[in-house]
Amino acid sequence: MINVTDATKSAYTGDSIPKTLTISVPSRNITFTNADIVSQSLELTEAIENERSLTFKGCIASQLKFSVADIVTNLRGEYVEATIQAGNTQVIPLFKGYVDEQNNLTYEDVVTEFTCYDILYQKGEIECIDWYESLTFPISVKRFRDSFFAFIGIEQEDNALV
Repeated sequence: MINVTDATKSAYTGDSIPKTLTISVPSRNITFTNADIVSQSLELTEAIENERSLTFKGCIASQLKFSVADIVTNLRGEYVEATIQAGNTQVIPLFKGYVDEQNNLTYEDVVTEFTCYDILYQKGEIECIDWYESLTFPISVKRFRDSFFAFIGIEQEDNALV
């Protein structure tokens, strides 16, 4: 959960306050903002599971898709961060992950579409059966999650639920 001030909350409900989206590639010193992103091309998807039954590779926790014009640099495999800010309020993180796909949509205007996934997507090839069989049931969701993330090597941030 992200703690935001009342001023930040009200800034997002007002139409007159401009919202600035920023997608940065820190290792390349590249930043895309509202002016760079093709209109209506931004998609941010979060899902625990995208199949009917639980599969470890099926978990695509976060996916970010966007298109930009006039970039010819190959960004596949690069780490990206996306944030949003309303006016002069606090910056809110939206996404952290890696560019998985980069496709040119047109050749005249050089519009490039990027598909990014969070780090959990890259961990999908890990063999988990020994870990799973080591669990003691019944188990809480928190204990399951903590154990799983420790097993695959992803550090979690401690947060209190509402």
